[in-house]
Amino acid sequence: MATSPSPSSSIAGDSPAIVTWQLPVPRTAARTVGVSVALLFAAGFGIFLGGKVVFGLLGPLLLLPVVAQYFRAPQFRLTGDVARAVWGLTVTEMRWSDVRRATQVGNEIHLSPLAGSDVRQEFRGVRLRLPAPPLRDEVIQAVRERLPGGLLEEG
Repeated sequence: MATSPSPSSSIAGDSPAIVTWQLPVPRTAARTVGVSVALLFAAGFGIFLGGKVVFGLLGPLLLLPVVAQYFRAPQFRLTGDVARAVWGLTVTEMRWSDVRRATQVGNEIHLSPLAGSDVRQEFRGVRLRLPAPPLRDEVIQAVRERLPGGLLEEG
């Protein structure tokens, strides 16, 4: 499903979007119950340890940024300058000129600033979760056009 998210960009001079998309949030009862139980446990633990209701509110407030990704659909945006992924409250973006390696594995493209295969590879760069066809082919083509050298490795 195409959409036009508009998170603020930390990279100046961001050009208009070429492709934008967002993935649906999987709504399952187990996931909702699990997150709710974790927040209630944090509240109870805060009240138990601190002895005051204010400490009970502090626990869930500290966990809220972490669990926000379970309630908000991941959004992706490709522009002429950057590739951006927004997961919950986390915004990850990378200039196309900084991409040294791009790998497509299954339903995901990983853009990395590291040229070789490295242990740090998994923790660096931007991960673009691919949408369903026909937009999937458009995203792959847009990534190939913007990559330095145009090489998208299959991994």
